[in-house]
Amino acid sequence: MKSVTYSVRARCISLCLVFLAASACNRGFEKYDSPKVMLSIRAGAPVEVLAEADVASARIGQLNFAEPVDVTGLWTNEKKGALYQIVCPATIPCKNQPAFVPQPHTLGIAIVVPPEEKSKAIKTIEWLNDPRKETPQQFHHGVVGQFMNAAQEKEAEKDRIVSDLAFFVSGFRNPTQMTDSRLQPLLQRYKSLGQLQKLFIENQGVGFETSPLAKIEIDSELTSQVEKEWKAREEAIIAGFPLRSESWPGLAIEFNKMRALPYLQEKLLIKSLEDTTYDVSDAEYPQIGKGAETDYAIWEINVRPWKGVFLNVKRVKKPGSTMPDKEEKDIEIRSVKAEASPNGLAFRVSTADREYLLRPQKIAPYLAIGGPGLSSFIAGIPQNYKEINSSHEFHRAILLTAMKFGKGGFDSNTGSMRYDISFKQADPRYEEAYYWMMFDLIRNAPEVNVEGNGYNGTFKEIGVESAMFSGAGGMQIGELKWYQPAGEFKVQYKVYGGSENGEPTEETCFSKGREEIQFAVIFAPSEIHKEKPAVRIYLGEPLTDPQARSRASVCQHVIGSLGTKK
Repeated sequence: MKSVTYSVRARCISLCLVFLAASACNRGFEKYDSPKVMLSIRAGAPVEVLAEADVASARIGQLNFAEPVDVTGLWTNEKKGALYQIVCPATIPCKNQPAFVPQPHTLGIAIVVPPEEKSKAIKTIEWLNDPRKETPQQFHHGVVGQFMNAAQEKEAEKDRIVSDLAFFVSGFRNPTQMTDSRLQPLLQRYKSLGQLQKLFIENQGVGFETSPLAKIEIDSELTSQVEKEWKAREEAIIAGFPLRSESWPGLAIEFNKMRALPYLQEKLLIKSLEDTTYDVSDAEYPQIGKGAETDYAIWEINVRPWKGVFLNVKRVKKPGSTMPDKEEKDIEIRSVKAEASPNGLAFRVSTADREYLLRPQKIAPYLAIGGPGLSSFIAGIPQNYKEINSSHEFHRAILLTAMKFGKGGFDSNTGSMRYDISFKQADPRYEEAYYWMMFDLIRNAPEVNVEGNGYNGTFKEIGVESAMFSGAGGMQIGELKWYQPAGEFKVQYKVYGGSENGEPTEETCFSKGREEIQFAVIFAPSEIHKEKPAVRIYLGEPLTDPQARSRASVCQHVIGSLGTKK
């Protein structure tokens, strides 16, 4: 039996798993029939240039994109990375040789397009960077996608950009009167939207079909691309909002910052009103929300993009009440502001003729996962991991273990909760304790069969229909087993195909005394209180992209697949 611990050989094998393209195992060069063009998406954002087709090569300069750069081909190699081969600009000392630009480094900074798309791409880039300029009649979808996911943007700025673009395309797809004051900053930033608003407010849209505005093409593909991106971001913001601060004053500040994103504050208010009773000042009814002891009201808030946000109020009388029935509809909400209260967040809701102050009687369930509520929740998780495992099913046990013993929290970049469980602790005694904690947790996974004395077994299903990975060129990894000899969790398997003929191989996934071992546990904030949450566990970094998967060992693929089928 050959023992391989995160060896080069194991990594090479893992390249050929089902997750990978057939060409990933070999170096390749794709020469373009005619040079493509690399264009800067962000003004002032340079890209590094290397001397050789290797991401570890010496840096010889930067592209500042004074002019478009010709790209002659693409090099791909698992170890050396993916790099564009470019015609070296005069400003860089290439000695009449080609130069190379790492492909991942261009994300959100530059884009490579065929020469026939150059003009459309340039016009799209210029407008995206300054929407006061003339709006292109046709948009380059690839440029829009890169711009929305610009790697160097601050997350708040990225959210505003994607929100702006979502409202821009909706405004042109369904032109109407744009009367909501929440959209005024957007109309000022985007020249053509302001022109569209003026046309529909002053002339009821008459003349739109013959105006230059009608020539701006917003096709269904672009609409879907932008609106899908904003919907995902908006959902992530709403789900993770309670976790943006560990205090109620801090969370109130975060709420009030959301005013830059139209309708988001109102949607957060709607979530905060769910299943909670609020005392109301300056109202004919003292409370809103079910469960009140006196007459109360039910608030229904309707968001109508471009038109405004409207409140419908229906009074509910308690038995014996002498108050008359009353229902109010379409009360326009002008603004919402949050402030800290002993029970979470209070809200000042302003309409045309009054301001309501809503003070919660208890912490809203939606907000309870954040602020001081999160600290209280974590404090209530048992200190003994064995108690966690014995009292909860696998997915719930992962989540609770990660929150109790891991380090991390809400990641605003992804909208997810991430906790890292590391064997490296200030107190060396924890290395062994964490080893046994993770061993017991993984042993309880639904895909893991435990045999004999409980320290060995097989896998039922690991990400595919059988316990065998099928890779490129007929390469297969099969007959997966595990065992735990003296403080090491090992995976055994056989390799078939290529130069391998069922030769037994094994990897050590993690062990006592291995300080560099780290597990990442990731889940959505909305999963925290679920009995069977959707949660992923990874050995090392998440395998979220093809390059990460190509570098992963068999151990990482196996552990990353645990618990994915419920």
